[in-house]
Amino acid sequence: MEKIICAISSQVMYGQVGLNAITPALRCLGLESYACPTILLATHPGAYPEQDPPAQLDIPADRLREMLAWLNDAAGVPPVIVSGYMPSLAHVEAVADFVRHCKAEQSNSIYLCDPVCGDRGRLYVNEAVAQAIGQTLLPIADMATPNLFELQWLSNTAAVTDAEIIAAAKGLACREVIVTSTPAPAGRIATLAVTPDQTLRCETACEPRHIHGMGDTFSGLYLGLRLLDQPAALGVATATMAQLAVQASVNGQLSTQPICLAPAAPEEIL
Repeated sequence: MEKIICAISSQVMYGQVGLNAITPALRCLGLESYACPTILLATHPGAYPEQDPPAQLDIPADRLREMLAWLNDAAGVPPVIVSGYMPSLAHVEAVADFVRHCKAEQSNSIYLCDPVCGDRGRLYVNEAVAQAIGQTLLPIADMATPNLFELQWLSNTAAVTDAEIIAAAKGLACREVIVTSTPAPAGRIATLAVTPDQTLRCETACEPRHIHGMGDTFSGLYLGLRLLDQPAALGVATATMAQLAVQASVNGQLSTQPICLAPAAPEEIL
């Protein structure tokens, strides 16, 4: 299957978040993508907390549908789709319709849903949008990459232990769920990849600073590694993210330089 990838998420003028994080992660693996923005922002809303909210240009859901239809006509049905930030319920519905169309045309198509809706104990999208992501996008996704808070919110649980996280992930309407930012011993952080057949757990050093764009980068990197049939995809992705976090701690955001893949971290089957 030719790996034409359609990436759908936010676009910022400055910073390594949304499409600015997903597409470089794919490109470092030799995979190009069509970047389709759901909204245009000057930067991540948390990048300059002392300033007013960043300027933005709303992209109506109908215009998103037009862009996706153009892509379908110009380049053919993309067999791989990854989605991230959705600013409205109408955007969720537009993406869902596009994914369904692609899957109807190509039964072996792959869709990764990064259910971007919150972090650190709070939602940063409208609750109706978060609900639609869980009820509309996750059931048609092949893979999902929620952080721990997003998993808790989408599963309506307070999962914190590995066993609780695994149960919550298996309760979502998606076969493969990769949960980032899960608890680990002091100074460490873990990622769990949960499927009906097995659970893999990778643990790395934790960067205490909050670096914007880590989840976006991870979703693109993990998807790319899976498309390339990398057997240690979880280990390579988590080890690389740990390396990037150390580099980003110097300037507060992810580097714009190409990602240098780190050696695979150990993977433990639970």
